[in-house]
Amino acid sequence: MSSASCERSRPRRLRLLNNPSAYLLHNCEPGMSKERRKFLIVNVFDFVLCALLWFLSAVTKPYQHSWFDAFLEEVDVFRPRFLYNSLFDLAIAAFLRMAILLIAYALLKCDHWLPVALTTAITTIFVAIKIFFFFDKDKSQMQQNLVIIASLCVAWFELWLMPFRVLQREQQREVEIEANGVNGTDEAGRIAAQSLIRQIINNEEELFQTAMEADSSDENEDRCKNVSRIGRISRRKCKEAIARAQNVADHLSSTVHAWKVLQKSGGALEVRFHDETNSYYVKTNFEHNAQAIWNAIWKESHKWNTQLLESRIIAVIDSTTDIIISVTKAAGGGYIAPRHFIDIRRFVTDEAGIVFVGVYVSVESADDTIRPHQPPEKRRGGGGGGLEVRGRNGVNMIRISQLGPNKSLFEWIMNTDLRLSIPRMLIRRTLTTFFADYCRMIANFLHENPSGIK
Repeated sequence: MSSASCERSRPRRLRLLNNPSAYLLHNCEPGMSKERRKFLIVNVFDFVLCALLWFLSAVTKPYQHSWFDAFLEEVDVFRPRFLYNSLFDLAIAAFLRMAILLIAYALLKCDHWLPVALTTAITTIFVAIKIFFFFDKDKSQMQQNLVIIASLCVAWFELWLMPFRVLQREQQREVEIEANGVNGTDEAGRIAAQSLIRQIINNEEELFQTAMEADSSDENEDRCKNVSRIGRISRRKCKEAIARAQNVADHLSSTVHAWKVLQKSGGALEVRFHDETNSYYVKTNFEHNAQAIWNAIWKESHKWNTQLLESRIIAVIDSTTDIIISVTKAAGGGYIAPRHFIDIRRFVTDEAGIVFVGVYVSVESADDTIRPHQPPEKRRGGGGGGLEVRGRNGVNMIRISQLGPNKSLFEWIMNTDLRLSIPRMLIRRTLTTFFADYCRMIANFLHENPSGIK
């Protein structure tokens, strides 16, 4: 590998934040993109439409003997005054346009709009000339008009489609792939991440029962059993998956300034929303040191979060990575059933201990095709509200930065699918209220425990 390649790849390895399966959450398409395939379909449709309209025009025009004789006259390009009496040249132009664009964008995989611009310009000039030669007061049938209109409209539609849809989407995807540290040579890593998800889901029910039913006095023993259950290979794959997740979180955190503002009140709570990823960004300040806030949120959230029924580590991957199960209480007077989540999470901190970053994601959130035949899993809940429903966490990131002796910045990128059949606008309002309550519960707990949780 060249030194230049090493320099380009080094920032990816040094990124602080990440989401568990960037490969699974990101639509990495090897080969031709789906936008380009759609364009090629439109290109073929262009020729088929023009050919069918021309054929309809040829067989319905007035003729002396039979429609077949009229058809032969239409296709005879060497007949005198062919340009004046036939529209077959428009079908030929559509075929040449299709052939040129297929060669340019399917065979050569051109990444520029110049070929389609040339074919559209030539088509426009040719159609304009054709109108002056062909049409007169005796040639104004609807079929003939449709051939002209279709040739011109579809050609210009292709010119709009290529630069503003196909190339733009492909360039955006390349930027996202670069930001996420994903490239074409990482297909094996994507497959490994999918394998990880399947392995964890296969053991998921057993892990769930262990976490929910085991006695707290046997907690260490249970964790050891869970670790051995995951195995050495799965542990390595967990690390790879959460590392890719951190890259996605890093990319999201770099774009939050452009997200839609849902709530902003001076130096207090700020809430933003990103529609494309259905992610929320929460920012506020706490009058406490970063270490105390981090310990309260990451280690002992069940002591102050009244909406949390249980939170327990069920497997330890390494000193900074684990798998945790959390169960929320029923809400809305029992209308919203309890939710349980099984997440892979990792935390990192700087040497000075002033910045703490944690990333977590549900083990199965990236691969909905694993068990497509099964409905969302439900389980009898212990906190009221009937059955528990499996919730899914997308890319989630918590970052706490020390701003002063007793002042810290709290940031949270949250992506959670609660599987509720209610309008998204109502969910946004509800979550905005939840974020305010969440931050207030943290502040109250830290006020009662100034030194934080050791």
